[in-house]
Amino acid sequence: MNSSKRKFLGQILIVGSAAVFPPLRVAMAVSEAEITPSEILARGHGIIDRALLLFQVAALRLEKNEALPTGGLRSLIQLSQKFFHQYHEPLEELYVFPVLDGDAELRPLIKTLQVQHNDGRRISSLLEDAYHLPAEKTKVQNLESAASIRAFVRMYEAHAAFEDTAVFPALEHRLTAVAYRSLSKKFAKKESEVFGHHHAFSSTLKELSSLEIAFGSADLASYSISPNPEKA
Repeated sequence: MNSSKRKFLGQILIVGSAAVFPPLRVAMAVSEAEITPSEILARGHGIIDRALLLFQVAALRLEKNEALPTGGLRSLIQLSQKFFHQYHEPLEELYVFPVLDGDAELRPLIKTLQVQHNDGRRISSLLEDAYHLPAEKTKVQNLESAASIRAFVRMYEAHAAFEDTAVFPALEHRLTAVAYRSLSKKFAKKESEVFGHHHAFSSTLKELSSLEIAFGSADLASYSISPNPEKA
């Protein structure tokens, strides 16, 4: 793991404990054009990973027929549609996959990743449609939504793992230093098109942190195996 990603993941762990740290205390509000393409993509996966944790919480509650925060699932779906499907995935489809598609060894993986992007958008659309069903949903409807969410999470967890270990490392090796650095500006252009500014990471993290609080999942310790000694 490179130093920038270690630093980023360290920040994510700190931000996760909202009871101790304000949501954006350690989130650097810098333009995507100011950091490397690999870090931009890694930050994107950090956002996606945390969103997937909330999707899992939502699925568990739906399976138990328990209430969700008012508007919480809808907001989470909309966040994923904007950040995943309108921003992060197009970066890969426009600027990453074409570079690696010529590699015979990676081509099958690239095709699978593209199929999974399409599947992810389809499931997001289905979840959004399900959200508009009558407020008093049946247990069967909740279980169907939960199953879709579980499939969505399972796919994206594997998807991100293969990209982190096979795709992103190969990208830097396939491009010249100049071409690689130029990706940051291309990423920033797409960021501006989707968000209207150059702070997609920090603004989405702020929204995600609010959802974590609403879902009762803002404290990283809630995911720990050992009890938190401060709360024992």
